[in-house]
Amino acid sequence: MDFVDEVISERADYGVEMPELLIARHNGKPVVVLAAIFQHSPQIILARADSDIKSPHNLIGKKVMWRFDSAAELRAMLINEKISLEQIEFMQLSWNISDLINGKIDAIHAYVTDQPLSLEMAGIESTILYPINYGIDFYGDCLFTSEKELSEHPDRVRAFREASLLGRAYAMDNPEELMEIILKKYGSKSTLEYMRHEFEGINQLMLPKFIEIGHMNPGRWNHIGDTFVKLGMLEPDYSLDGFLYDPNPQPDYTKVMRIVWILLSVVTFINISAIILFVYNRKLNTEVLERTVHLSAEIAERKQVEKNLKANESF
Repeated sequence: MDFVDEVISERADYGVEMPELLIARHNGKPVVVLAAIFQHSPQIILARADSDIKSPHNLIGKKVMWRFDSAAELRAMLINEKISLEQIEFMQLSWNISDLINGKIDAIHAYVTDQPLSLEMAGIESTILYPINYGIDFYGDCLFTSEKELSEHPDRVRAFREASLLGRAYAMDNPEELMEIILKKYGSKSTLEYMRHEFEGINQLMLPKFIEIGHMNPGRWNHIGDTFVKLGMLEPDYSLDGFLYDPNPQPDYTKVMRIVWILLSVVTFINISAIILFVYNRKLNTEVLERTVHLSAEIAERKQVEKNLKANESF
């Protein structure tokens, strides 16, 4: 089952997937990641100790079961170590740890939270290759939805995310209670010992005592994106715009500020125009006054001349 397709096709509203969600979005699938449940990826390469696999280089020529539609961080680990994927004999993942236990394969794409214990319980020594030890540190188990769900039901998205994180927080604070529910209500075949081990593994990946459950850092997503670019799985011009959900969005004052700037510009223009008009009117009034005084002087002078002429004529 492809979890991204299930959500995009609306057969599901929400899903959990690995950071390959970023690749899916840039392949035209409008997914939005809501929270990163694990701060570190649970994906590992698990090997039998008797296969003499101590490092990624020892995988060359070995049989490795692999989930081809995922495991980007495992591929990144190999590429960082300058190992060509063609040098390894990959097989489709069967999801059956017995293939490793029975020696059918040398190593398997596994989850650190539980499968190493399966080997231990079978009395088989194992070796674990962690991507983080080779410079690759991805998020794990990312809660996501579709753009359509977020657009049409933003309150539901907010509520679902909050409820999911609160539920996970309760589970991490009350593991024994949850284990009893899993055993009695859901009839799990796992033992309490197995689930306690799994809880410790999950606790180390989530780090709930140190980091808020679901926390995501855009810079860390950029690092993941850059790794995908290095793997040739993503174009260099990728963007996180619209991909990361913001549970506490800040008000968008862009339109308001645009209107304020327009109003300020209009007011400034009116004020400048008024000042110019005032200066022009004052200058005009001064010129009119000066012209009036000048004309008055001319009139007075002419009257005086006429008066003098009349006085001369009388003699």
